[in-house]
Amino acid sequence: MPPQNQSLQELGYDPQTMNLFQLLLQKYPRDPEIALKILMAVAQQPIQTNPITPFEAQPYTSPSPASAQLTELPPDLGSSPSVSSTNAYPQPSPGPALTPAIPSSPSPASQNMAGIDPLIQKYFPQEQWQNAQRVMMGESGGRADAVGDKLPIRGVLAPSYGKFQIRALPGRPAPQQLLDPDFNVKYAAEMWKQQGWKPWSAAKKLGIK
Repeated sequence: MPPQNQSLQELGYDPQTMNLFQLLLQKYPRDPEIALKILMAVAQQPIQTNPITPFEAQPYTSPSPASAQLTELPPDLGSSPSVSSTNAYPQPSPGPALTPAIPSSPSPASQNMAGIDPLIQKYFPQEQWQNAQRVMMGESGGRADAVGDKLPIRGVLAPSYGKFQIRALPGRPAPQQLLDPDFNVKYAAEMWKQQGWKPWSAAKKLGIK
């Protein structure tokens, strides 16, 4: 129990502790020693005879460079509040652009060869393939066994034979030869070299000279 002439404030107790002691004295008015023991147990410190020194603030020290580096975010992460979900997974790289295949146009030679009788390609020059094909189709329809012009001409019966309908006139090959496809086309090419397309009536109708 502190002396009568000395208060708890003078002994170094703070106001909160003194208020607690006043409450204990009210509860134990006949036994102040018990109130004092309870106060000491709560405070967990002996009665101080010297005033408590005020708290001294510690001077602020800046963190070391190493710790500052740990707390700082990289510029690219610090500038954005969150990372977009689209960047969480790698995006597939675009493949090579596909261009539609453009069919190449056939060359003039292949165009000329299309639909041209192989024997015409064999015996006629290439620039005459189309004309020869048209004349042959106009004369016989391309038939090797075709026989036409069975009416006499000037009293002479001289039918036309084969693909190019060549008349079996005197001095010309026999009908059996002219019915041979290869011989017929070959002989027609020789006639064309000497006379052009004049011997064939189909060429005149088609305007081929």
